[in-house]
Amino acid sequence: KITGFDVRAWDVPMRSAYRSAQRVTTTAHNVLLTLTFDGGGAAVGIGESAPATYVTGETQDSVRDALHRFFQN
Repeated sequence: KITGFDVRAWDVPMRSAYRSAQRVTTTAHNVLLTLTFDGGGAAVGIGESAPATYVTGETQDSVRDALHRFFQN
């Protein structure tokens, strides 16, 4: 059973710039999800999302909002 969750923006600097015809990107604007579970141990799960507005329309904020809505139900 999930007993807790933490959702946060996670801006990761790239080692080198990613260049395309549309933009130059130097930071990955990701989302980090950490889940804690019951069961006597210190069980933790970690997941990452890399929303790409230009591909899916998602942003850090929209992913964070969706995860908050999902885990608060």
